[in-house]
Formats: sequence, structure tokens, C-alpha cells
Amino acid sequence: MDGLSSICTGLGILDEDDNGKRIGYAKGEYCSDNLKDLLRFLRRDDPEKRDVFKQVCKWNIVGKDLIPIIEYWQEDRNLVLNAVKVLVFLTMPVEPTSIDIPQQIEYLWGLKSAITFSDIVPVIVSLLESPLENLEKGWYLTIYSMITSESFTEDDWKLVQLVLTLFRNILAIQDISTQQIAGASATRFLSLRDRFLELLFKENVMDLILVLSQHTSGSHGCLRQDNLLLLEIFYNIFKGQDPELIAKANLKVSKVEDEAEDSVTSLQSIMKEEQEKRKLTRFHSLSCYSQLSGTFTRVSLDGSKALLKGNPSASVDTLLKAHKNLRGPSKREIWDHGELPSTENQILQLLADFISQFLMGGYNVLMQSIRDDIDKEHQEIQSADVVIFFQVAQFVTSFQYHKCVASKAVNELDGLFFSPVRNTFIFRYATDMSDPGIDVENEASATCHDDNTLFKGSICGPIAETLNESMFLMVISKWRYAFEGLKQTNDYKFLSAAGSLVKTMIRMLDLVLKQSTEDSKEPQTARILLYKLFYDQTEEGMTQFLLNLIKSFDAHKQSKRFHSYIPSSTLSLKFMLHSFQ
Repeated sequence: MDGLSSICTGLGILDEDDNGKRIGYAKGEYCSDNLKDLLRFLRRDDPEKRDVFKQVCKWNIVGKDLIPIIEYWQEDRNLVLNAVKVLVFLTMPVEPTSIDIPQQIEYLWGLKSAITFSDIVPVIVSLLESPLENLEKGWYLTIYSMITSESFTEDDWKLVQLVLTLFRNILAIQDISTQQIAGASATRFLSLRDRFLELLFKENVMDLILVLSQHTSGSHGCLRQDNLLLLEIFYNIFKGQDPELIAKANLKVSKVEDEAEDSVTSLQSIMKEEQEKRKLTRFHSLSCYSQLSGTFTRVSLDGSKALLKGNPSASVDTLLKAHKNLRGPSKREIWDHGELPSTENQILQLLADFISQFLMGGYNVLMQSIRDDIDKEHQEIQSADVVIFFQVAQFVTSFQYHKCVASKAVNELDGLFFSPVRNTFIFRYATDMSDPGIDVENEASATCHDDNTLFKGSICGPIAETLNESMFLMVISKWRYAFEGLKQTNDYKFLSAAGSLVKTMIRMLDLVLKQSTEDSKEPQTARILLYKLFYDQTEEGMTQFLLNLIKSFDAHKQSKRFHSYIPSSTLSLKFMLHSFQ
């Protein structure tokens, strides 16, 4: 590490006032060359040990050198670019096969904190000013001239990819180790996650991501080959969040505060229950011995011996049973960690607006490009990428579902008020409350169609690319394939992601049948789709497949929460098919 030490020392010196506050940074004579050397060290770092990464974090090079370089030397573009490249390598996700993972997670949270409470994000975004202008020119020429423009160069693309990768890495810093949970650091890390999201909204990074997601369509899309990178960004933005809480954030009947109170109450009830269990355990341990109890050795018929404490007047049947020595570790059920979503109303409102804008433009474009790659079995598509694709589709579809349901409830309450003449509650249009002569007898008229969830007159328009027949066939095919190869792969995460998506898609079709207007063609399309996919009641049908999943459930390998989609999918399917008859 001698060479690494001299490289880091030669970057420069941080200037601080008497209170320890940064007031400047004096870069070294060979600062740019040292940054390049540091980058080479990180590239050659062992992905399992990551000694260079740990040492750089231990010396706090990010806080003492990299952040000040970006903040105080903005005019030196190459210097800032090299510093950003180093940050990209330092914030790379932890390899599952690496050692000392909890320590690496701790260092990554430290990097995220240093970046969040600094001023480097707007500086980094400013690097994209010229590439974005060229991207806009290239898009304009491509649309109106029907040719591929060369305004957006390869250097522009590499710079955009570099910045997106950095934001992807920082957003992906969300894992909390068991040691950190035991040390009461979870709350601090969750607050840091929300603060970084707020920073991205403040500096228009989220708007930038929305715009770039619209340039991934077609074979000549400027960012076509970065669709997986953008998908990972959306995945990490949505990770750990609750789509129902977000969907209700901007509505009049918001349950955000109730959900937060329920979470606290639930946690308190769990703690109280654990205390009661401990009291009962201590009570039983004290009362299990009689006054004539003692310690003795019991010899079974097979000659095995067991040291017992208690009353020696045991039954004869127990003497006839051989004492079993359990060998090896006992099997335990998989611990369900659960999600820790944001409960701050400001964060939820920002996310709600962000997803709504995503649905109005880039969602169908991005998801179609990735689905095409999956269908064509593109060589760059890995199993983990398909899982992320399913999880993003499930989250956004669930958001759209809860938004429509909640909008209907709000609109019904808008039109419900007390009539002193009739001495009862009646429905009226919210815009005609002043006119007591306008009744609305049809409650179904107040649906999500009155909200901004419409997309060319349909409920499912914003998610059309992930709620059609080809999408159903692909997800179910991948689901079945994962289930059949479960003994070889043990990929329960893939199985859960596919199943959760299918459940949400079925619930969305059910909502279409219940809430669509009379002049809408969506209910007919939904019925035809359900008949094609689920009406087969043979051994090869969907119902039998769900039953096989229930039978094969293993609590030692699968979380109950991730397997809860099976009963709900079966019930939703049963009720919908029954309504057709």
C-alpha cells in the first residue's frame, strides 16, 4: 500500500478554517496524474477482498480530496471527470462472493452520506449540458429527417453513461446488515436514503432520468444500449418503497400518517409480545421442577444415555424410546426482513409525481425495449436483469392499480354529502355541489377516469407494454421454467418476482372489469385475455400450476411474504372466471 499512500497524499491539501470548515483545496502539482493512478489501483482491486477500496475509505479520501476537487476546481473539466470516475469505482455494489461484506456496506453508507451533504451533485450534472444539447438535436433530426444524426457523439454517450452509472451506484446503497440493525443504525440510514432522493429531485436529476428513458426505443435510439442501466436506476428508486402509500400521497383521503402510526404501533405490539413470551419462558423454567426433582441419568433400551433434570417418576413409555441425538444444524424458517418504505409525505408526493410522469412518457418506451431484448434472448440479458424487469413492472402496475382505486374512493367522497330535505346522504358531482337538484345515482361514474391516470382514454394505457398478451405469455413461461428448474438453481427470487408480477397483472385486469366505463373497450379485451390465459382447467392449466406451487412451498427456503401471491392470485382468478359464467 506504499504506492497507494503516496498517490493519495499527492492529490492535494484541504484548506480549513479554525472551526474545521472547508474553505478551499490546494491541488497537488500532479493531481490529475495521481487521480489516474488511483483509478488504475481501483480497477486492479481484488473484487473479493477489495483492499484498495477499504484503504481509500479508511483514509477518507472522498471527503478530504475527491469532493473538494469537484467543488473547488469546477473549471478544470478533465480533473473533475477523473474524480467522478474514481467515485464510480468506489461506489460500485458489493460482490456477493466478497469477504467482510458488513464492513464494505458500512463504508458505502459513509460515501453516500459524504456525497449527500456536499455540493457536488449540481457540478456533476452540469457536465451533461453539452451532451444533452447534442442528444436533443440528434432526436429532432432523427424524427423529422428520418435519418440517424451524428450530433450525439460517442464521447457524449460515454459521459452520459458515466454520470448515470454514478447515480445508479449511489441509489443502490440501501442494504443494511444485521450488525447495523442491531446497532440501531437502520433509522439513520433510511433517513439518509430519503435525503439523497430529495437531493436528486432538487437538482433535477430525476427529470433528467425521465427524459433519457424516452431515448431507448428503436434500433437507432441514442441510449438503446443503456436501457438496462436506466432500468436499474428506476429499480433502486423504487426499492423498499410501498406503491400504495405513494399512490395515495397526493389524494385527499391520504392514509400516510395512519400507515406510519400503524407501523409504530405494530412494532410496539411485536416488542410487547416478545416481552410476554420471555416472561412465560422464565415462569415455565421455574415451575417445571417439582419438590422431589433431581438430576439423574436415563438409560434407554438401545443403551443410549441422557442426562435429565426433573421428577424421576417418568412413564414407562418414555424409557422404551431411544434417545435421539440431533446431528447437524436444525432447519429454520427463512426470516422475512420486510420492507422499510418512506413515510414522509413530502418524499411520497415527490415519488408520486415522478412515477406519474414516468407513466406518461418513458415507461412504455423503456419497458418495450427491454422486453424485446428478453424475447430475443439477447446475450447481455442475465437472469438478474429479468428479475429487475419483473420487479419494476410489478411496482409500477401496483402503483397504477392503487391510484385508480384510491381515486375512485376520493371522488365518491367528493360527491357524497348530507341532504336535509331527504335526511340522508346522496351523491352529487363535486362541481355542482351548489345546485341541490343534481343527483348522481350511478356511483361508478366517479372513478379514476376523473383523475390524471387516463392515457388516451384507458386505465391500462400507461402500462400497455407490460399488460398485454405477449407480456403475460412471457412472464408465465419464465415462471414455469423457473419452477421446473428450482431443484437445480434454487432461484426462489426469480420465482417470487414472476409470481408477484402475475398477481398484480391479474388484479389490474379485475379492476378494469369493475371500473371501466361503458364505452370503453378494455373490459372486452380483459375478458378475452383471461379466457386465453387462464380458462384451461387441465393439468397444464394455470390453476393447476398455482396448486403445484402451493404444494411445493418450503418455509425453510422461501419467505412467506414472497409466497403470499399464490393464494391471492388463485382467489382473484376464481372470482373473475366465476363472474364470466
